[in-house]
Amino acid sequence: MGQLEGARADLSPTSGADMQIQTVARATLLAVCLVGCSSEFESDQMKLRYHPPHGVKLVGEEAGPPRIARFSSGLEIRSFDAKPPAIEEDKLEALVQVVSPGAAGAVISARLGSIDAGKVVRWTLKEEGKRTLVYFLPRPNRYLVISMTASESHYADLENQLELSLSSLKVHD
Repeated sequence: MGQLEGARADLSPTSGADMQIQTVARATLLAVCLVGCSSEFESDQMKLRYHPPHGVKLVGEEAGPPRIARFSSGLEIRSFDAKPPAIEEDKLEALVQVVSPGAAGAVISARLGSIDAGKVVRWTLKEEGKRTLVYFLPRPNRYLVISMTASESHYADLENQLELSLSSLKVHD
C-alpha cells in the first residue's frame, strides 16, 4: 500500500509552479478545442452569423441568387436580396410557396412568432415519411428562409435542436 501512495505522490505536482503549468496547459487545450471545434458559420455575402446545432456542419455555399448555405442534416439558409413579401395572417399557408417555392408536403402548422433576430413565420410541412420546418425572416430590404427537412423518425430531435440554435442567428443589414 505504501508503494502505491508513493507512486501517486510522484505523479502529483510537487510545487505551486507545477500546478500553475498544468492549469495553463488545460486552459490552453480547452481554448484550442473550442476554437477548432466551433461550427460557427459566418458569411459576409449573406450578412449573417450562426451557430448550427451540434454536429451539423456546413456542406457548401452557393452565390445565388438566392445565396444558399447548405448544412448536413437537411438544414439550409437562403438569403434573398428582394423586398420581402407581405405577411397576411389569414394567408400564411399560401405564403410558404412564395418564400420557399417547391417546399413539398401539406402544411400542418403555420404561425407567426419571433426569434432573437426578428419576427418570423413558421411552417411545418408533412409528406410521406418526412417533415420540413420552414422559417421566414423578413428584413427591411431582403429576407431569409431557414429550412430543415428530416425523416419523421429524426424530425422531433432535429426540430428542437434547430429552434434552440436560432437564438444564435445574428443578421447584419
